[in-house]
This record gives sequence, C-alpha cells and structure tokens, in this order.
Amino acid sequence: MTIPTSVTSIGDAAFENCTSLTTAVLPNGLTRIGSFMFYWCSRLTSVNIPDSVTSIGAYAFSACISLVNITLPAHVTSLDAGAFDACYSLAM
Repeated sequence: MTIPTSVTSIGDAAFENCTSLTTAVLPNGLTRIGSFMFYWCSRLTSVNIPDSVTSIGAYAFSACISLVNITLPAHVTSLDAGAFDACYSLAM
C-alpha cells in the first residue's frame, strides 16, 4: 500500500486489523503515526516511515507479528506506550 503524498494526516486505527496488508509506504509530510494505526496487521512485514514523522502513537504497530524490521527517523521525539508491543519478529 502506498499513500499519496497529498495526505498529511491519517486518523487513529486507520488500518487496524488489516490482515491482508503486507507493506506500507507512508507519505513525506506525515508527522504522526496515530494510536493503533496498524494494530493487529498480522501480515505486515515492512513499513517505510518518512523523515517527517516526529511521533508514534500508543500501540501503533502492536501485534504486527510479522514485522521484521523498522527504521525510526531521527526526528521521532515521541514514542507512546506499547508502540511495538507483541512484535515478536522485530529485530532489535
């Protein structure tokens, strides 16, 4: 899934329980990954987080059990509780 660059805001839980979603490319200009945005996207393996993101909401990627790795931009200053809870395949 690729979100157009014209999108600057995505609501909380926007993709919650999207079990068919495997990859996500988020647009430049997005500043926040909302709470529960990708919660229980069990087949999600990769996410491209743009440098514009400064905060990641609570449980944003929680239970993404297939997520293997993720790179957080240097500008992320806020990482809420449980953002990567139960991401058992995530390499640290």
